[in-house]
Amino acid sequence: MRILIFFIATLFWLQSIDAQAYQGLKKTIEQSYGIEVEFDNIQFNGDLKGEVTAKPHTLSKILREGSLKALEIDLSKYSKNLIRKFVKKIYIVDHLKIREKKIAGTFDNSSGSIYVIRGYLGGMTPYATVFHHELSSLLLYTHFREGFYQQWLSLNPPGFVYFIKQNSGINPLDGDTDIDGHEKFYKQGFVFGYGTVSFQEDFNTFFELMIGDPVRLAKLEVKYPTIRKKAELLRQFYYGIVLQKVQPITHERKSYSFDRDCIPYANC
Repeated sequence: MRILIFFIATLFWLQSIDAQAYQGLKKTIEQSYGIEVEFDNIQFNGDLKGEVTAKPHTLSKILREGSLKALEIDLSKYSKNLIRKFVKKIYIVDHLKIREKKIAGTFDNSSGSIYVIRGYLGGMTPYATVFHHELSSLLLYTHFREGFYQQWLSLNPPGFVYFIKQNSGINPLDGDTDIDGHEKFYKQGFVFGYGTVSFQEDFNTFFELMIGDPVRLAKLEVKYPTIRKKAELLRQFYYGIVLQKVQPITHERKSYSFDRDCIPYANC
């Protein structure tokens, strides 16, 4: 009986230690970056409401602490001021679906929220650039410029139109949105097939490599001239506009609809 009581007491003590470590790290991240991190109360606003569903992160405190450490790795690639400016809340979840299709992450511009599946944080999986992909959408919505948009489009193949249902069949890459890289996409100036879905996803896929896997992007730039030109244009956007204190021009972006069409386990 004493052994059983000792075992139960030890178990509760260990759980208490785990809970303290988790809460301490969560508080440190939130205070350092001026954000909220949420595991349980998953809320969707704006365009996401009614479109996206999520399963909360229900694992133990020690596993939640691991997710927070992975998030720290992603956050550390940015200045704290940039995160404070663009991100308000980060939801870490177990599963995400948009219109019943599984996705790895998404964002809500109206509330400055990012939603990411826990396994795609911190550079530990082949698709662990999801946080950067979603953050780049928040940057793009705030700092969208017509000139930048037209320069980017001019680097696409002649006659190319991003794959949307209304324009199906216009270009040879239609419908072939493999989320991995492939020679046929590299030659056309796309780092992932998913970049052919829309301008936003093209931008997102470049950004996620620039921040999350710069070695891979550098190798592609050496071999493929169009990828190099897009990467250079992206760096001008990021270092010349976002990181400099340029007044955002928000009225231009209102006439553009950034497509949220997603494929399974892709980023949106």
